[in-house]
Amino acid sequence: MLSELPFGSLLTYNPRAHTDDEKVAKDWMYAIKSDRARLDDGRRSTTAKYLINYMANAIDEFGLRDLLSADAMVVPVPGSGLHRPGTLWVPYRICDAMIEIGVCETMCDCLERTSPVAKSAFSKGPDRPKALDHYNSMRVNQEGIIGPKNIVLVDDIITRGATFIGAGSRMAEAFPNANLVCFGLMRTMGYVGPFVSLVDPAIGRVTLDPFGDSSRLP
Repeated sequence: MLSELPFGSLLTYNPRAHTDDEKVAKDWMYAIKSDRARLDDGRRSTTAKYLINYMANAIDEFGLRDLLSADAMVVPVPGSGLHRPGTLWVPYRICDAMIEIGVCETMCDCLERTSPVAKSAFSKGPDRPKALDHYNSMRVNQEGIIGPKNIVLVDDIITRGATFIGAGSRMAEAFPNANLVCFGLMRTMGYVGPFVSLVDPAIGRVTLDPFGDSSRLP
């Protein structure tokens, strides 16, 4: 298992929203989770495309270009359950937007969930899946993939980073020579530092301790 991975994110929210700004940010979290339809300059869009377009227009200002290299292959992280064709897969939508808008070069949905895990949002404390649980429930389909140089694992929301560590460990085994990083469109605050604002770009690290628990900074 990997002990750490670089990660970046664009937005933040506080699950225990109290202020008006926190409530607005939490509504954006729900919009991301459902990839809510919206208007962008009068044109019909989705939340994923709207936010990735917003990020792309200021990617250097946000300090995210060093993490999201233009030649990278983006890989959507599977949900907690087994994917059923035709159902919403938000990380896939985010990756698709990143390619369409030109943030990164290619996309490959080669990371698959082979068995379901408990949904983190509905689990408390020790019941939340750990990195090893994610690792044991995933596999990489390498068919047709020729040694990518840079890989970005993409998820919608990052809390403590257990999913990224588990998924990243699988990808590192499959592509040991690739530079591997992670991107979560939004990160959860409250557990790690206070909520500052909805748009709060950051680059940091997710780590795994000797007891198998993951943490994130910032």
